Amino acid sequence: MFQKAQKYFLEANSVEDIIKMYKDAGHWEKAYDYLCEIGAQQEANQFLQQQADICISEKRYTDAEKLVLY
Repeated sequence: MFQKAQKYFLEANSVEDIIKMYKDAGHWEKAYDYLCEIGAQQEANQFLQQQADICISEKRYTDAEKLVLY
């Protein structure tokens, strides 16, 4: 399902929508991997840090730990 949606977003030249799709579904690692795949390492690291900060603010420490260690 995600691969098909990603294909359509790529055809529409909408990287932001690909990241949002994975983020909204809770697939942070896939969003990170995709950013790395397209050569956006700095954005990928910022994305993971932002998601970890959100998890910490929501007291979801296990999720934050996973993000920081990923």
